[in-house]
Formats: sequence, structure tokens, C-alpha cells
Amino acid sequence: MSLIRKVLELEKGVDPGQLPFTEKDIRNFVQSESSTNIESDALELLKMCKNLKDKDDDFQYDFTVDACQRLEHIIWAFGDSIRAYEIFGDVVVFYTTYRLNRYEMPLGIWIGADNHGNSIFFGCVLLRNEKASSFSWALKLYEWKASTNYANNSSFMANVYSPRS
Repeated sequence: MSLIRKVLELEKGVDPGQLPFTEKDIRNFVQSESSTNIESDALELLKMCKNLKDKDDDFQYDFTVDACQRLEHIIWAFGDSIRAYEIFGDVVVFYTTYRLNRYEMPLGIWIGADNHGNSIFFGCVLLRNEKASSFSWALKLYEWKASTNYANNSSFMANVYSPRS
């Protein structure tokens, strides 16, 4: 925040410490702008998913909201990814990042390999936190979404993840 303050002082041509606001004011402003963008980004993501679903009936997505009606978790899989899962879903890896995005939300992806050893993207999820209940929601929901068109896959994630209480 002190760097932002120094840049503003230089830009306005004022002596150090002579701005009409404090570092705390700057921090509060940055925080409020950041959360506004996150909420509008969440709305844009939901609109994008709805548009994709309108264009492709096989596109699957679902989400949850918290008590304040903010996006909590969102999961999606493209129709092509679901069809690829039907063919190459024998071995599936669920990989997560550790809050590397600007929203500090864990990103999880389901990937597999085709018969030539090429990676295939099966689906994606953004989770609000790293609690076992969040991962359990994602894994159970992906199993249901991916197996909607694939009746022989009743044990998709059964041995992949066992949440700890």
C-alpha cells in the first residue's frame, strides 16, 4: 500500500504524507474494488455457462451459493469432454491447484488420456475453500454429471477420493 501511496503522491505532485486520505483508506478502496470485480466475474461466468448450455445440450454445469448469495462452488464440463470421458474415462486424475488464481479459489480439473497417451480434459471446478465437504461436493457432482450419459459408470470416483472428516 505504501507503494500505491507514493505513486499517488508523485502523480498529484504533493509532499509525502500530504494526501487527503490514509493508507487504510487506500487498502479499503482496493479491497472494495476487488470484491466488486469478483462478484461481477462470478455473474459473467454463470452467464457464460448458461449460454454454453443453450448452445450445447450436453454441456453440464452446476453451482452453489453461500448464505449471502455469492458463488461458492461451480463445476462444468463441455459436451465434447463428456463424450471423451465415455470413451476414455477408464483412468481419471483429479488435480487441484493451491489458490493460484486471483480469486484464491482452488481450481480442480479432471483429466485422462486417450489411446495415444494424449491428455484429455474432462471437466473443471472452482471451489470456495479446501474443506473436505467442498471436494466431496465436486467429486460426487462430477460423477453424476459425467455419468448422466454413461450408465455403466457407477463407481467413477469411489476409489479416487476418500474425504477426511
